Amino acid sequence: MMQMLKELLKKEHIIIKDSVEDWKEAVKISTGPLEKSGIVPEDYKDKIIKSAEELGPYFFIAPNVALPHVQYFDKTDVGISLLKLNNKVYYDDEHYAGLFFTFSGKDGTSHIGLIQELALFLSDEKNVNALMNMNSVDEIYDYITTA
Repeated sequence: MMQMLKELLKKEHIIIKDSVEDWKEAVKISTGPLEKSGIVPEDYKDKIIKSAEELGPYFFIAPNVALPHVQYFDKTDVGISLLKLNNKVYYDDEHYAGLFFTFSGKDGTSHIGLIQELALFLSDEKNVNALMNMNSVDEIYDYITTA
């Protein structure tokens, strides 16, 4: 059911922080593991931030959930990371998140299954609430990969 998510989410791609300055810092931090793994180039985070500044909060998909990403297929591979914040950050009054699932694709379709799995998993408020209340990487990893 959650095959792509389980395959792509690595323990070293999960970060827990108490708080960050703003949503831009959250994007930068959540993109870090993908950069370190060579899945996305260094400027991927800048492209996400620029895109959100131009288009608005398109990746804030639900209360407490953000899926930062941008189309940059010739430079990226399929991957995902998670930044869990104990204190959520706001884009504006209506858009905020404590869970930043940053992902990338290598073309227009390779990541569709991942997005579908994430959407299904995150559409259940029970899963979002559970993740928001977890405080260890192992706990988050085990919860997601055994879902």
